[in-house]
Amino acid sequence: MGTLGGGSFSAREVAYLQSLPAVERVSNKRIEYTEEFKRYVMRRYAAGDSPVVIFRAAGLDSALIGYKRIERCIARWKQTVDISAQSAEEESQPLPAASYTPVETDETVETISRTLNPYMAMIQNGHYDILIAHQLRRIDDLEREVSQLKERMDNVQDQVDDQSA
Repeated sequence: MGTLGGGSFSAREVAYLQSLPAVERVSNKRIEYTEEFKRYVMRRYAAGDSPVVIFRAAGLDSALIGYKRIERCIARWKQTVDISAQSAEEESQPLPAASYTPVETDETVETISRTLNPYMAMIQNGHYDILIAHQLRRIDDLEREVSQLKERMDNVQDQVDDQSA
């Protein structure tokens, strides 16, 4: 496997990236995205969704492509992508739910299916090592976030204790 997080891509990673509907072309150093994907990303970004979450849902985890690539895409696309120039099909596509909806409806099932499809494609194409790397990176990110939140809670508790003393 190549360098995780934005370095050169291995031949396997290039093959995986090329298999994604969001990717127009890919080399070992560069990814070109479809215009539809760019507009989709900017629509969701304008609706308040996180760029990392949007890319991850398309199978483009930051562990594979790197945070900097995502940040640069957003910055560049803000200047160049016209989200008002959507096709009728794109216009009719609902934005996926940004948060968990406890009531299971056809729409939430469809959203979940769309989110899982890139990972299912990885499994079906035998890209277990990439999938595992994505999941390990996600676990690491979540553990770091939990640790930071615990630290913040401890600081708030210390402040409360100081004020009540």
